[in-house]
Amino acid sequence: MTTDYSLERGLPVSIEAERSIIGGILLDNSLYDEAASLLTVDHFSLDAHRRIFSRMKGLRESGRPVDMITLAEELNRRKEVEAIGGVPYLSSLIDGVPERPSLKHYIRIVKGKALLRGLINVAQGAIAEAIEHADEPEEVLVRAERAILQLSNATVSEKPLISLAEATPDAYNAMFQQDSLGLTTSIPALDEKTHGICPEDLCIVGGDPGSGKTALAAQIAAENARRGHKVGFWSIEMRKNRVMRRLWCYESGLFYSKLRGNPNSLMPGDRADFEDAVKTVAEWPIAINDASGLSPQAFVAQARHAVLRDKLELVILDHIQIMTEAMPGKDDIAKIKEISGILRQFAKDYCPVVAISQLTRQSKEQRGKPPIMSDLYGGRWLDMNASVILMSWVPDGEREHEDELILAKNREGETGCPIAVLFRKPLMRFVPREL
Repeated sequence: MTTDYSLERGLPVSIEAERSIIGGILLDNSLYDEAASLLTVDHFSLDAHRRIFSRMKGLRESGRPVDMITLAEELNRRKEVEAIGGVPYLSSLIDGVPERPSLKHYIRIVKGKALLRGLINVAQGAIAEAIEHADEPEEVLVRAERAILQLSNATVSEKPLISLAEATPDAYNAMFQQDSLGLTTSIPALDEKTHGICPEDLCIVGGDPGSGKTALAAQIAAENARRGHKVGFWSIEMRKNRVMRRLWCYESGLFYSKLRGNPNSLMPGDRADFEDAVKTVAEWPIAINDASGLSPQAFVAQARHAVLRDKLELVILDHIQIMTEAMPGKDDIAKIKEISGILRQFAKDYCPVVAISQLTRQSKEQRGKPPIMSDLYGGRWLDMNASVILMSWVPDGEREHEDELILAKNREGETGCPIAVLFRKPLMRFVPREL
């Protein structure tokens, strides 16, 4: 239990605001629900106030009144009267409190002080770990980022209910101010079905090996960057040089196999196209992070920072299953559940996310048909958290050149509808296919 020595160290507290909240509840029991919806016991700095608020909670949940008599009786039953300063202190809590106080101001003060204390505790913990240097520096940094992110998420998530009358003006104006489409998926027919990649969207792209998942992600990045939108590309699977080659291939129209070798071996015309592509791509507002062993918490900390600092508008992650390798314990499905929930929350709070996903180990030869949502590795949790799930299907044999992008989930429209495309693998490019 936290002790009161923090007051001697000058940590942020507001004893008067805490007293006003408790005193207000004693005068008007109905105010407890307002306080309890926004505060927990740990928001109070004084041990006495934490004990009192906790006993108020017990009384309220058991249907008993929260007045001076019942509260004193409950504290006495638990032998906590002396710990809170005695009955005189309890009685003093209503001194100076208005007959019908408004707690909103006091609650905001108490929560703000608690947030600052939490930040100080996180910083002190990080300092202690850094001084001990028992773990790798990157692990210490990730834990500190995770703790700060948890503090931030706790603050963001505590939003009050808003009436429809209050919500209508903003929602109505936003509807007419927004573009008809969000960011582009780079496939016009797909944009029509999904309205593009919209704010708050978590879009999952799945498919068999070699079906163009990463190529499609790079194409989405390229086409949005071409339109001036800032894109962050987190490539856990491959180094940035390979991602760059894919973008050069996409822009130049040169076969990827040619760009894997020595550019000096290119024909003069191809070399000129290649140099033009390099210059063009260098101007695109795309930033790449190719860190290996990236945990979901570290990814969110980096992406969140990029959104706030660089005004990032789209995040691409390649890919979900590799991220599980940086997570301790648990089985892979439980890890994917955690990752997908984190990505969904990030998309809701900051900017849309396109994340690539592997399928289960069953091959397309074993399946004998295009993949469906349940073929995604961890599909149940991806289904629950994603706004859009897109499956790439590049068949072999008799059905060659009948490639499709399948909308397995589309929260804002129809599903199951295949989009006819051709995946031109040598060019790392998806193009519409004539039916």
